[in-house]
Amino acid sequence: MDQAIAEYRNKKFGQNGELFQKQNDIMKPSRTNLQSARGYCKEDGYDYIFDRSGEILLLYANEKQDLTTLVIQRMQSFGK
Repeated sequence: MDQAIAEYRNKKFGQNGELFQKQNDIMKPSRTNLQSARGYCKEDGYDYIFDRSGEILLLYANEKQDLTTLVIQRMQSFGK
């Protein structure tokens, strides 16, 4: 019985289970749109693309605009 439960769990929720497949099917259009957004940014020179169809979501940001390293350096210098 334990083996049957484990097999069922793997079939439904495992790495190639039904849940994983369904998530891939649902997310495929979003991934395609995201790839298109990145292409538009690079071709047209945009730094950001937002999706405002729901809550505001940042689809793409140009890596040149990433200030993470600078912010970390400044935060570390405050403690010195």
